[in-house]
Amino acid sequence: MSTAKENCPPSPDNQNTSECINLKMQLKKLEEKIVKQNQAIMDVLASHSLLLNKIYKNETMPTEVSTVFPIKTVEELEKLNNGISEEDIPFYVATVKMKIKAGGLIKNFSKLISEDICLKYNYNGTQGKLPFCQYLKINGIFEGAVGDENYTSLIKQRTGRRGVKLKTQIPVYEE
Repeated sequence: MSTAKENCPPSPDNQNTSECINLKMQLKKLEEKIVKQNQAIMDVLASHSLLLNKIYKNETMPTEVSTVFPIKTVEELEKLNNGISEEDIPFYVATVKMKIKAGGLIKNFSKLISEDICLKYNYNGTQGKLPFCQYLKINGIFEGAVGDENYTSLIKQRTGRRGVKLKTQIPVYEE
């Protein structure tokens, strides 16, 4: 295989031969490709840097986020809902995602809220139960963790309409 030097020796006669022009075009394409790839890498590094800075800055947040769940009493539920700040929401969403990762929200709801709370609430507060929908921040966290699933119907299914799926299998119905 011949090299560029052999094919295009530096002389005025063959500066613009087809092989030299072809090699120059290939070199130009490679340069453009490298510039694009470097830009993409720089963009990813910049976004990772921002994320790391956010994580680093939020290290002052209480490390007990993962120990909040399961919520065992109504007081804990209200205290948590009132105590969540906008900066803490991503940490709570990440914690809930980890807790419901295997099996989804319905199967792992007891890892988030105790069975006693489930028996006292349903989503809309009908049938003499307390309304779970009043806890906007907690609902927002659960919805953020569930993602593209239909969160409201999952909560209604778990806390009401089709009966609470607890270990004791006590049905709780909603109109």
